Amino acid sequence: MYVESLAGSKLDFGDSLMTVSQFAARYPHLYPKQHNVRWLVRDRHQNGLSATGAVVEVFGSGDRPQIFIHIPSWFAWMRLGGSRGPRKLTMDTPQ
Repeated sequence: MYVESLAGSKLDFGDSLMTVSQFAARYPHLYPKQHNVRWLVRDRHQNGLSATGAVVEVFGSGDRPQIFIHIPSWFAWMRLGGSRGPRKLTMDTPQ
């Protein structure tokens, strides 16, 4: 998938971008319902998804952007603790 950057160049994301519905359908073991993902995406500026690049906003001719999930960045965000922030694993921490 190609996305045009603000500078006018085209960025190639390959197969690493998905819509919210595609992402929820591909990973039902992580997010049983699509609204679980939508809720996280809605709060992307507060929970760190935007800062990590896990949510890509593509602006077209309309007022609202198209929202895509960048899969590698989403899972990196999860490894950092997701919306809870970084976690330190100990022997007592369930995995």
